Amino acid sequence: FVLGDTTYASCCPDEIGAQHLGAHVIVHFGQYACLSVSDSLPVIYSFGMHEWPGLEKCADQIVGQVREMEEDGGEGEEN
Repeated sequence: FVLGDTTYASCCPDEIGAQHLGAHVIVHFGQYACLSVSDSLPVIYSFGMHEWPGLEKCADQIVGQVREMEEDGGEGEEN
């Protein structure tokens, strides 16, 4: 499920909207971000377009980690 929020280029990701939809992670696209720490959901920031050969592998790993968190009841590893 992807939410195309209207807060593009806004500094802060919409954590409340994402929580209402049962999101597991937020991907924030845009040039501006305050990079504040999220207390509720992991946030991945994307600042622009760039060709990256490892994109598919990275996306697969993110999906795998989200699935593991779901299987563990939402408890992820802390770094």
